[in-house]
Amino acid sequence: LAWDKRPSSVLAALCLGLSHSTERVAWTGKQLLAERFPDSSRLLLEDWERYLGLPECDMAGATITERQRYAGNKYRMKPSL
Repeated sequence: LAWDKRPSSVLAALCLGLSHSTERVAWTGKQLLAERFPDSSRLLLEDWERYLGLPECDMAGATITERQRYAGNKYRMKPSL
């Protein structure tokens, strides 16, 4: 056998270590697709709020879901070019 395929092998440990990085990159890629719209944005929500001129009133206690909904509504009302 060319490879030691036991779960306790060095190869298995290497693959496990690489899989965590791959999983993180895959999650980030999927999240970036969600970042295109303020309704589903989490990583760039503050940037969306700044672009849309939010908050217009005190939203200190607002949850992320409420902020996303507010930004999404404002985005839909913003005229396009």
